[in-house]
Amino acid sequence: MAARTQFANIPQEFGRANFHGPVTLSGAGKTKLELRLDLDQSSVTAHGSPTIVYRGIVYGYSMPVNVTDDELFFVTDIPRRWDGTSNFTFHIHCYLAVAETNAFFKFEVAYVSFADGEVVPDTSTPVETNTATGTSTAQYTMFDVDFTVPGAGVAWGDELDIRLQRVEATGQECSGDIVVTHAGLVFVRDKLGAPV
Repeated sequence: MAARTQFANIPQEFGRANFHGPVTLSGAGKTKLELRLDLDQSSVTAHGSPTIVYRGIVYGYSMPVNVTDDELFFVTDIPRRWDGTSNFTFHIHCYLAVAETNAFFKFEVAYVSFADGEVVPDTSTPVETNTATGTSTAQYTMFDVDFTVPGAGVAWGDELDIRLQRVEATGQECSGDIVVTHAGLVFVRDKLGAPV
């Protein structure tokens, strides 16, 4: 006789299983998932900026402040695994090109989303995050910088386009470039086994 798995003791607040399709999660059972976004490498190649730099085997894009064409463009589709209501977190990993003391750097994310059959907008919504380096921060120190992208008005399958650029900081500006090594989109997931 084949063994049977018992699910009777799983608390209901974690969701219900449909064994012929996705598992839907609820309450404390929801999880977060990060998508690696598609980078528009052609814009970097066409403009020759931002400059690609290496630190050992780690590569990134060197971002000076307020320089035309020193921007990165990303695109993704809103996944079906998203819970359909929560905000997204666009986040980057970046490091200091030089040592800094009591300085700041600021990145701006501009985003837009649209659905199949809609007119592609020529406007976007900006979100900025100002980051403090702290006292006597060493060269190559890594930072994780987050930006909130509202989930309101967005639906599964919509295209989400994001532009990242460094803008003038609030406070004493960092003296060197900031090198971006990673970008991702974190979302609350309420389905397991759902199509992308």
